[in-house]
Amino acid sequence: MHIPHLVVTSLALSLPCLAQGTWYVDAAATAPGTGSLADPYASIQYAIDQQTTLNGDTISVAPGIYMETVDLRNKTLALDAPQGQLVTSIEPSAGPCVLMRGGQGAGTLLRGFTLRGGVGTEFGSVSANAPAGGGLFLLDAQARVEDCLVTLCDAQFGAGIYVEGGELVLVDTRAVENGDQDALLRYVRLHVGDGSPESGAKEIDKAWIEALKALITMPDTDQEFINETLLGQDHATLAHLFFRLHFYLVKH
Repeated sequence: MHIPHLVVTSLALSLPCLAQGTWYVDAAATAPGTGSLADPYASIQYAIDQQTTLNGDTISVAPGIYMETVDLRNKTLALDAPQGQLVTSIEPSAGPCVLMRGGQGAGTLLRGFTLRGGVGTEFGSVSANAPAGGGLFLLDAQARVEDCLVTLCDAQFGAGIYVEGGELVLVDTRAVENGDQDALLRYVRLHVGDGSPESGAKEIDKAWIEALKALITMPDTDQEFINETLLGQDHATLAHLFFRLHFYLVKH
């Protein structure tokens, strides 16, 4: 699922007073580190948990595989992987990849990561008895997610992303899953509010309507070219291509 700019919201929250410090993390560093560029922390979670890490700070994450669940606790932070999702991933051994459930404000940012292999958590009013949010679990918080890939995560509600009682802005972020088409469609749905599949189904229906509008004036020759190009592609590739083209058309 590729989303140039999508806002999911159910509650506006107040912004905390923000600081402006930068802390550095490198999975290859010697733990624990001091968080400086010359002596970075070795864990994202360790960086978050430090008393010197304050609301409004940036945590700059070097390329690597971070085998941990990242919980922002009650802090509004920018987690930034400058080298991008191809070389920087969060891959927990258990639980979601990222948790935002501490009343984070609009300055919260997650940028440049792959979120891989997370498993949903049983937390919140909807998901108390069923796992939700394998990739990102957001509860009563505000956040912006940019240039991220969410993949191979699992949960009963919102395997990739789960939002309840907050606001999430997605920019250049996509979710993909290996497997059959039905599993993929369940995966890309954003389960908002009551956590039911109907919310996600409505978003997919709207996407189909917008995409089909373009077919009305499309010449037959173009349709033939498209059919030949798509023939034999797997479901995950087709679904990813569909969302990328749809949101490109909406944006332009």
